[in-house]
Amino acid sequence: MNANNDPEFAPIATRIRDNVGRQGFMTHIGAELSELTRGTCTLAVDRRPELLQQHGLFHGGVTAFLVDNATTIAAATSRGQSALTAEYKLNLLSPAVGERLICRARVIKPGRQVAVVAADVFCVIDGKEKHTATALASIAMLDEKAESQARPERAGLETHHSAIGRVTSRSKRAPAPRRRAGLPDRRTRRRRRAPRRRRPGLPDGSRCPRRG
Repeated sequence: MNANNDPEFAPIATRIRDNVGRQGFMTHIGAELSELTRGTCTLAVDRRPELLQQHGLFHGGVTAFLVDNATTIAAATSRGQSALTAEYKLNLLSPAVGERLICRARVIKPGRQVAVVAADVFCVIDGKEKHTATALASIAMLDEKAESQARPERAGLETHHSAIGRVTSRSKRAPAPRRRAGLPDRRTRRRRRAPRRRRPGLPDGSRCPRRG
């Protein structure tokens, strides 16, 4: 379903494309957002010498970046919430050769706090696609308050693995429960022990000897 068939998705798609356009690393890599629908996202990057490793293959970091960004963008399309990468598991299936890499991400389970997103990466060789990687990601969905804490200067789409730790570390410690008036606390209750039983005495006032 595209923005034309889903009028409510049109402003969400515009916001996402604007935020992706502000990502400096997208420009540095040369990746493009080729397709965007509700629950799905497709990123692609052309072969360049700067993106290859010593054997002439696409570097694994390029594949990981496509997965990282595509899964986050796909999660943001569900409800228009900003999103941050929490974790992802990436499996490299075959060498990434060819003239182009394509990453297609799709939301498996949307959520208001965490979304589960799958992604597949294909390399294009002579016009044919070859499956080169697959991944499963957990994406943290941010509310307005958490979003402002994660990036106070500019709210929007951002991918960062450690950002969740920065957001949650700012939460205040819960106050200690107040003790009801008139009730002793635990330390007082520990001190109020039952009196020790005294051994019976003899007629002359002395105590009975201990047994044993």
